[in-house]
Amino acid sequence: MSKTLIDRLLGPAVRRPSEVLRSAVGAALGLAAVGLLSRAIVGGERWALLIAPPIAASAVIVFAVPASPLAQPRAVVGGNVLSALIGVACGLLIPHAAVAGPVSAALAVAAMLLLGCLHPPGAAVAFVAAISGGTIGWDYVLTPIGLGSALLCLAGALYAPLVGRVYPHAPPSLATPEPVRKVAAATDGGGDALAGVTCGEVMTAKLFYVTPTMDAEAALQVLTEHALRTAPVLDEKRRVLGLVSRAELLLEAEREATEGAGAGRSIGELADQHLALVKADTPLSEVLPLLATGAAHEALVVDAEGAAVGVITQTDVLRVVWKGTGR
Repeated sequence: MSKTLIDRLLGPAVRRPSEVLRSAVGAALGLAAVGLLSRAIVGGERWALLIAPPIAASAVIVFAVPASPLAQPRAVVGGNVLSALIGVACGLLIPHAAVAGPVSAALAVAAMLLLGCLHPPGAAVAFVAAISGGTIGWDYVLTPIGLGSALLCLAGALYAPLVGRVYPHAPPSLATPEPVRKVAAATDGGGDALAGVTCGEVMTAKLFYVTPTMDAEAALQVLTEHALRTAPVLDEKRRVLGLVSRAELLLEAEREATEGAGAGRSIGELADQHLALVKADTPLSEVLPLLATGAAHEALVVDAEGAAVGVITQTDVLRVVWKGTGR
């Protein structure tokens, strides 16, 4: 019982040294790039120290958990800039720092949640400006916060492919109204109309994937943070190499943690090549039997070169059908 309690308090095993190194080096290079580019663009050093706390905190998220929704450019730039506006306003309007600081943080959190750009360092961005007693003005919103946040995201996007990561991650898009109407007609008519719906019309155009050079821990991070059971393995040209499952990655990550770095197999070796591949012009009626019977939980949509352009899941089909019924 005591060992179980200790394990819970300590949390999961630490990441592999290679993953820790990738995150740490990325944060260092990213912040160095932000500082150098910001100074080259703006000039001067009056805000050089002020940039460190909020932007450094953002760097932790961008480079340590790049697949997280909190690390995406909308969250980093939008959350920080919005919080900076709130912080400056509170600093100018509320004379007491002990009140201005907490109020600004609370308002920043609420605003970020309402606008869908939650970014934890945003609370610090607002807090720093609010407790300044009005000495931090509106220029704080653009430099260092706005410029620094944008440059940090750019650095993250350039660094990610160098270490086998993907950044940024785009949210999946919803089906267009036209396939919704077609599938609705098919479900009402029950037959021939379904042949007019193609996989390209119903697919989710943006998909989360892993790369063959990732280790199990890094790939598992992508699946966990996006609540995925499986993910496709794509090479640098987005060609499909296979599919990996969360259960398999958990076993492999445990093996790596037990036997040490290098003991596990690469994602390319783990990839299951038995998966459903369709073209954008493939009739949806050819895919539905696979998804309906459970023979496959998803079908990847590929182009003529075998590069993935989207994915169709059971949820995608159900969503389109449900929207088409108008209920």
